Amino acid sequence: MNNGAKFFKLSLKTKIHKIKLNQIIVDTFEWIEKNDYKERIINKALTGLLQALTLHAKDMNAVHISTLINRLGHFDLMYQTNSNELFNAIFIFALNTSVNLLSTKRMKQTFTGREVASILNGLPKLPISTSEQKKPINALLARATILSEAKALSLSDCAQIGGSIAKLGSDIASHQTLIENLLDIFDAQQQNFAQLDLPLLSELWQFCTYAKIRMGATKKLDKFIKYIETYLQQRPQEDLSPSHLQKTACSLLCSLLKKEYKQQIKQEYILGAYALDIALPGISLNIEIDGPFHYRGQQLRRVDKFRDFILGEYLNWQVLRIPHFEYEVLQSNEDKKDYLLLKLSSYPQLLNHKALTRLDILTAKQNSDCSQQGFSLLLSEHGLHKEAHNFSLAEDLSITTVNLANIKHNL
Repeated sequence: MNNGAKFFKLSLKTKIHKIKLNQIIVDTFEWIEKNDYKERIINKALTGLLQALTLHAKDMNAVHISTLINRLGHFDLMYQTNSNELFNAIFIFALNTSVNLLSTKRMKQTFTGREVASILNGLPKLPISTSEQKKPINALLARATILSEAKALSLSDCAQIGGSIAKLGSDIASHQTLIENLLDIFDAQQQNFAQLDLPLLSELWQFCTYAKIRMGATKKLDKFIKYIETYLQQRPQEDLSPSHLQKTACSLLCSLLKKEYKQQIKQEYILGAYALDIALPGISLNIEIDGPFHYRGQQLRRVDKFRDFILGEYLNWQVLRIPHFEYEVLQSNEDKKDYLLLKLSSYPQLLNHKALTRLDILTAKQNSDCSQQGFSLLLSEHGLHKEAHNFSLAEDLSITTVNLANIKHNL
């Protein structure tokens, strides 16, 4: 019997002081991960965990909530689904329990700066949508306000709390006291920014840029942002090597562009706290080649939506996303090139003559009024006699009508 199964049995039979509830949570998700997220294992593991949590709900504290929220966030990222009822039940349980604990004077004290920051940091990775699910956020931010007034938050706690406020899209005006306290702490500890690791510096930068968008420019915010960016620019370049998917997509993109734009292309381009997959700095365009971790089902995740918001509102960049579920299903490089070409149709100034010609053809193919004979004639007019012959035989232009319809829908 593996450790996960042992802990489930123990959790149901043993009193809480004889076991570690935190360890049950950790072991559950490690068991799932070791078994490659198999559906049968997930259902068995989460069933046992939900039973253990329900049985010992009265014994939970801030540390348990912190561990649970962060493990759920990692699971949701790896499992790639929004349909698991057990996951949703455990998530709701964690949210409700945190509200109950924070409303109890004795248990509220267990929510130290470290736990509050950790829980808030985990929440943007999870699917919070309803007003009921947002109650724990307000309760945690209220607790963070008390801790900030008591000077009971470390610099790293403040960075995580600030980043969470930004990524959760919290109303700045509703938490004005907390925002001002965080800025005062940053001002007092600015000389310690260099001690923060890259993720915490990124959280700090995202908070300051979000605050600037919502509150307007201030000398203090501008000073913080400039100071943080000097450290962000020093990140190790070896950590930023593009993936194989990015490299191949970039190569196909280059074949579509005019020479002057092809020469502008940068991969893993540093901009604030972000490394852009593909960038054309001259026109402030970011092209993201998105793998599955950027999506929950086919919905872009909250943290990626926030990234696009900051790039657009603060840095005045445009973001063009290439989702894996559209791009990677295409079999040939020609299919992928046509897909990328259609995605770039809003930027005709970038495209070389050959790509523009191809775009005209693909656009005509999408027109339901274009007959087979008329389309073949159009191909011939562009000097594409071979394609015209192939189309008349097979009604196929390297990309299927179904794929074209999907692309058109997502443009």
